[in-house]
Amino acid sequence: MENNENLFMDDLVDDDESSYALSNFNLVTTPNDFNVATIVAFMDKGVFKIPSFQRNFVWDIQKASKLIESLIIGLPIPQIFLYEKSRNNFEVIDGQQRLLSLYFFVKGRFPKNDAKYQLRNIENTCDHSLFKEEFLNNDKYFTNFNLKLKTKATPDSLVTPLDGKNYQTLDVNNKVGLDLATIRNMVIKSAESSDEEHLARYEIFNRLNSGGVNLNGQEIRMSLYSSKFLNLLVELNKNPVWRNFFGK
Repeated sequence: MENNENLFMDDLVDDDESSYALSNFNLVTTPNDFNVATIVAFMDKGVFKIPSFQRNFVWDIQKASKLIESLIIGLPIPQIFLYEKSRNNFEVIDGQQRLLSLYFFVKGRFPKNDAKYQLRNIENTCDHSLFKEEFLNNDKYFTNFNLKLKTKATPDSLVTPLDGKNYQTLDVNNKVGLDLATIRNMVIKSAESSDEEHLARYEIFNRLNSGGVNLNGQEIRMSLYSSKFLNLLVELNKNPVWRNFFGK
């Protein structure tokens, strides 16, 4: 998962991999707020491209569904980083999983696990669309994208009415709200036309994706379920006897 959205990392260490000299890059960064409809149109027209140094699409349908839900209900999502190579030619440095999730939802199709590697196959792409229509409609590779927001642990009383919906079956307000939801895009462009400046996108990609530390299970629970019990656990964990008993 793309879990580090910060360009600068606090936990860089002076080891053999990071102790090398870097020249100062001459870059210009411009924030742009594109709405979802515009982003999908850009992807369809090949304006936003997934470069070869990106990993494959790895999100499952539940994670992608949570992203869609966040946009529909008005929650902000992390910004996208794009590198402008030339006019109408942007490489996705950070945000591939989010962008493809949006694209697949609007198209109503989600790739099966065994077929995700096929997304990079040039035979399945074309000039005027991110993927060929016959590829997206092939049930061997794709399934219908209906929002999967309910888990086994979700009480029936908390099941969102969005669960099971797809782009076409959203009510008008939610559909328009999703189309018009804006996502911050940081567009990075070289102020010079040298090959060395284009190398900056690799350095940005490396720093965005190498410094994050995933939350563990308890940290996730703490963020989702605030309660006196969890606050008590935090206090108990400060006690050396308690920590010695549990070995952590």
